[in-house]
Amino acid sequence: MSDTSEAKPPSKLRWLQISLRTLLAVVLGFGLGLAVNYQFRTEESKLPHPGRVRPGDVLRVQWKPNIGEWSSFHTVTVLADGTIRLRELGGVPAAGMSLDELTEDLKTRYLAYAKNRYAYPVKSVEVFVDFGQPAASE
Repeated sequence: MSDTSEAKPPSKLRWLQISLRTLLAVVLGFGLGLAVNYQFRTEESKLPHPGRVRPGDVLRVQWKPNIGEWSSFHTVTVLADGTIRLRELGGVPAAGMSLDELTEDLKTRYLAYAKNRYAYPVKSVEVFVDFGQPAASE
């Protein structure tokens, strides 16, 4: 009596189908991975965005009260949390703002700082904010 339940060895055609399916899955998976990485990449461009301040941007900040001298330039990097650290003001939100919006915000903050710091009456402050040069990478 012959045993019909024995497994037959797979044919060459069957192996070719499995191989092609595997290759297709690998190619599609790799392509999808590249597409997702491109769409949701977390690395920031090394160039400043012309409209908005972003984490990683380097800014130059200078200010002066209405009666007084310009401060030296503060070169600051926008931190991952979107803030900049200034000696007189501490942490200040910056990411997402235009340079004009950041300048106006810093004017308000520096005016409050100057009114508490100086003996003479401070009525206004001037602030200069611009993109600085990124630090040289190694």
